[in-house]
Amino acid sequence: MLRLIISLPSLLPPTPIQQTATAPQASAAAQAASSTTATLPPTPSNPASTVLKLLGGTVAATGAYIIYQTSTSDQTTDDVLRASPLGRPYAWLYDSVFSPFINPSREKLLPDWHSIPNIPPDAPCPPTLVLDLEDTLVHATWDPKFGWRYAKRPGVDRFLQDLSKYYEIVLFSPSNYGVVDPITWTLDKQGLIMHRLYKDSTRFHQGKHVKDLSKLNRDLRKVIIIDDDPDAFQFQPQNGIRIKPFKDPKDKSDRSLDKLRSFLLALVMEGVSDDIPSVLQQFKGLYADQIGDAYQSMLRRAQVKEMEKHQKGLGGLLRSQKAFQSIGHPLSTPPAAAAAPARLSAKDIVGQYEGGTEGGKPAAAAAAAAAAVVVPDEVKQSAPPPPGPVKKGKVWGWYQEYMREAEEDQRRKLELWSKKQQQREEEARRQAMAAQAGGR
Repeated sequence: MLRLIISLPSLLPPTPIQQTATAPQASAAAQAASSTTATLPPTPSNPASTVLKLLGGTVAATGAYIIYQTSTSDQTTDDVLRASPLGRPYAWLYDSVFSPFINPSREKLLPDWHSIPNIPPDAPCPPTLVLDLEDTLVHATWDPKFGWRYAKRPGVDRFLQDLSKYYEIVLFSPSNYGVVDPITWTLDKQGLIMHRLYKDSTRFHQGKHVKDLSKLNRDLRKVIIIDDDPDAFQFQPQNGIRIKPFKDPKDKSDRSLDKLRSFLLALVMEGVSDDIPSVLQQFKGLYADQIGDAYQSMLRRAQVKEMEKHQKGLGGLLRSQKAFQSIGHPLSTPPAAAAAPARLSAKDIVGQYEGGTEGGKPAAAAAAAAAAVVVPDEVKQSAPPPPGPVKKGKVWGWYQEYMREAEEDQRRKLELWSKKQQQREEEARRQAMAAQAGGR
């Protein structure tokens, strides 16, 4: 109880005497504090924090400017940055630091056509066919016993064999050279592929290794790329054909390359390979096998239309009948032809007779006698007539001979170049293996 009473005065408010005594002390303390505050030096600011604030503000303003410019115009981020006040430092930083990891390793991925050895100076540059490797031509599988194994897509050998005569074939893989190069040599033992490009030739864009066709040093109107990944040719989608990925090595019924082969050959044969994007525009959104089917359907319709055009007169009707049957058109023997056989000339049935007379008979009589001979069905089936209308005349024959000689000459040139290229690459491989052996 005594301890509680003693502690009570400390809880009571101060008396007037205590307030009077403490007032001078409070005034002195306030003066001391003010003098101390006035004499303290100002706290220096941190230079690093100031720089970081300025840098953050600059980055935020630049980002907002880039978003505004790219959303209101067709400019890319690179174009906007190079045109901004930060263009010079950005260009130096991009070209010196980031460019080797983003852009292709060289400006021209393919050499000039006429600078290639053994190419005649007057030889025109053929269309360029760019082929993907992984899941387009081959499929890789892992086996615990044998390691990585590669299965070729059905029809790849004939695909390369036929198209190498008319195209400059380029193998373009997004994988590293050391991984893919042995596979390409196993795939192409005849040296039909003229050029090989790998990961260092791609452009890294938004997490994808894109094959920029503008770096091929070729006319884009004569370039076509076949790939199972549409992002691989996103810079030039008008030049690309998407093929279904080959995932099952046991699938022997895949005919994508066979169907596409006839379409690619037709591009050259029909003389439309000088503007490939305009042709591919007609098949936009279709896979390679669907393009092949669509082309065959268009070809059949064109043949039927041509046959119907030539059904003028009984002779033309009989000539077109065989062509209709050769393409599977359900056209039976015309009733008019069976009702009036006397109106058909021998020339309409068997063609022009070259011998003048045969055994004292006139040429027309000999031809009519030949037409009256019944040919067994076995012989007819063994030698079916060629599809399409029969074209005659000296000018047409000369033109066919000229085109045949031109194609043969082009084939010989490409075969010679392929052999030289294969020898040169074999020599380079032997030198590399010798250098490795010497280094060991």
